[in-house]
Amino acid sequence: MRMTLGKTLIVVLVCILACGFIMWAFGGLNDMSVDNAKDVFERKVNEDNLYTSECVTITDRNDGNGIKLTVNDNGTIAVKGTADATVNYDLATVSLKAGEYTFTALEGASLKGAYVSLSLEGVDKPADFTGNTFTVVEDTEVVITLHIAEGTEINATVYPVIVKGDEAGTYFAK
Repeated sequence: MRMTLGKTLIVVLVCILACGFIMWAFGGLNDMSVDNAKDVFERKVNEDNLYTSECVTITDRNDGNGIKLTVNDNGTIAVKGTADATVNYDLATVSLKAGEYTFTALEGASLKGAYVSLSLEGVDKPADFTGNTFTVVEDTEVVITLHIAEGTEINATVYPVIVKGDEAGTYFAK
């Protein structure tokens, strides 16, 4: 079977694109390691994040209020649906030592009718919401809670991040 010029060009373009993807996945020619390729496909969680998948206290649920929660292996929590009533889900508990921390949870998301908060005891403020810095004055546990107002349609992932200091962290390592 003879290849036409058009078919030959398509094969060449596919090969070039495949090579480009492989180079991108391995970070170029300088670091063609298996670990580097894994980072592309299995993003590593930020080691500075004090929230880990072991902190999660909620399980997958679809409890009839219109919202479905799915706990992912990496500790993120997928939220989907339309709330039939106002709902609050305690997602996780994190132990903190005295010090200054910053909390974020809906990385890259802007939602109306839904937010994530911390319930704090032993801090200088009664509660701090997504993006705030807070100070723990004595060792304590904080509860990460998702709040969704009735009628809110949501399709988002919660990425809880609690880091020491006053600079917000990211869920995944950069």
